[in-house]
Amino acid sequence: MNTNLPEYLNLKKVFLKTLNFIDDGRAKKLSKAKQKREKMLWRTTGNKIDCGIFVMRHMETFMGGNKNQIENLRYKYVAKILQLSLNVNIDFVKAEVDIFTKQPIEKRGSS
Repeated sequence: MNTNLPEYLNLKKVFLKTLNFIDDGRAKKLSKAKQKREKMLWRTTGNKIDCGIFVMRHMETFMGGNKNQIENLRYKYVAKILQLSLNVNIDFVKAEVDIFTKQPIEKRGSS
């Protein structure tokens, strides 16, 4: 593992900073963990745009394709991303959620 990367490219350091920021007790334990880079058949070296897609693909591959578990994780991640204070459309998202939750359950649909 290359430990001489600029801090913004060192994913472990960035992740630990995030855990420390949210005061998560796991940061200290994780800081001592060894990293292992898995060799995945679909891994690329040039595409730096689709990292979220790659993460989702890795989850599907690594977790054995348990559709309910993966779907639940997707909902969880989407909800977290949409609720971030960095989201410039947060007010719109909150308004849409408010409208949606006021509808009767049978009218909400699955999408």
